[in-house]
Amino acid sequence: MRFETAITMGLVLAAGSAAYGQYRWTAVPLHPSGAYQSEARAGYGSRQAGVLNFPGKTERAAVWEGSAESWLDLTPSWAVLGLINGMDGSSQVGQVSPTSGTFHAALWHGTPE
Repeated sequence: MRFETAITMGLVLAAGSAAYGQYRWTAVPLHPSGAYQSEARAGYGSRQAGVLNFPGKTERAAVWEGSAESWLDLTPSWAVLGLINGMDGSSQVGQVSPTSGTFHAALWHGTPE
């Protein structure tokens, strides 16, 4: 499902006249089925990264490829939770927690471990 909207923006010129332009953007929902919360916190190229919450699980570090179905869980198997705050073309940065309440800086290269 895609959402489209048109935004009209005004630009005030130095002479005092206004010129108007119309811009279109499309929002693609990344919220996967079964999750009760999702946040996209970073993006680079065609990829997005952030955090997902599912019932019975804690936060999961997630990477998407432009659709809700494409998400990949990067939370390491030894961690109880993970989240991604930034990314570039080859790596992701964020936090993992080996036990509830403690956080450690984390660097991923597209895989959980």
